[in-house]
Amino acid sequence: MNTQRIPDIVAVWGVRVSGPVEEILPETLFRFSSERGDDLVLKEVGGIDDSVLNRLEFEYEVILHVHNSGLPVAVPLRDGQGRIAVPWERHYYRLSPCLPNADGEVADPARDLLFHNYGMTIAQMHLALAAFPHDKLEGRVERTVLESEVFEIGLPIITAYLSGRQEAGFRAMIVDLEPAMRDAFRDLPEQLIHRDCHDENLLTCGSEVTGIVDWDHLVVGPRILDVAYFAVQAAKRDVRDAAKMAQWFHDLPLFVRGYTSVSALLREEQAAIPYVMIAVPIFFAHWAIGAVMDAVYIQQELDAAAWLYDNLDTIQKAALVA
Repeated sequence: MNTQRIPDIVAVWGVRVSGPVEEILPETLFRFSSERGDDLVLKEVGGIDDSVLNRLEFEYEVILHVHNSGLPVAVPLRDGQGRIAVPWERHYYRLSPCLPNADGEVADPARDLLFHNYGMTIAQMHLALAAFPHDKLEGRVERTVLESEVFEIGLPIITAYLSGRQEAGFRAMIVDLEPAMRDAFRDLPEQLIHRDCHDENLLTCGSEVTGIVDWDHLVVGPRILDVAYFAVQAAKRDVRDAAKMAQWFHDLPLFVRGYTSVSALLREEQAAIPYVMIAVPIFFAHWAIGAVMDAVYIQQELDAAAWLYDNLDTIQKAALVA
């Protein structure tokens, strides 16, 4: 979309743009300042359809609930008609306050505190999500089943995509992991979770977490999926870089301790974290294959799964904290 159209769209909220509009994500996410001095974000959130509007209403209720619990989230603004999303040229758009965020690497000792705070914030988020009324979940949110996603969905798609030695190696890895993974996934506590929990969706300024964004993947599932997802997303692009992975092994226990300082993890949950970590790139790989994504992207996910498998013992020690 041409950014020149943004003032016309946000005028529906009674907002006037002041200064340039920044396109954060092509065609999807835009940031600007209003004449009142507010920093705002406009997001394209789906095609005009009742199912999309129902999803957006559910997200709004969850975001408002988390906001009322005291966590830093951006509650979407309602327009003059009370709508949380405005239709414009076959798409819905949502306007939200812009939360503070400072990009860039954080050096020690602030980095140690940052990873502790990442863990604390995710635990606080989980406590808030667990308190969302259960009667408002039925029929409005899907459930993710780890065993099914790995073995019934992921394995056939990935092995059909691979060939030769790589296919044999992946299959051998899964055969070796399957008994322990199935056992680890069984009877994990479930609740409403974020499901897209990574460092780009946890905004920061220095060592402080200043916002949680992108709530469009909400599901019911094991809470440690968010924990494992965050940890893997921080590692998967760097598994061939020994120095960066050494830093990751330093950060991981800080992150888990941050979580457990707010909400205790059952021993079974801590023991399952490394296996859920391996599941995460398998999820991404089978999704990317189905979406006909770039082969380099798919290989990155497969490399991450293999690296996690090769380092399973070390990861188990790092994730198991007193």
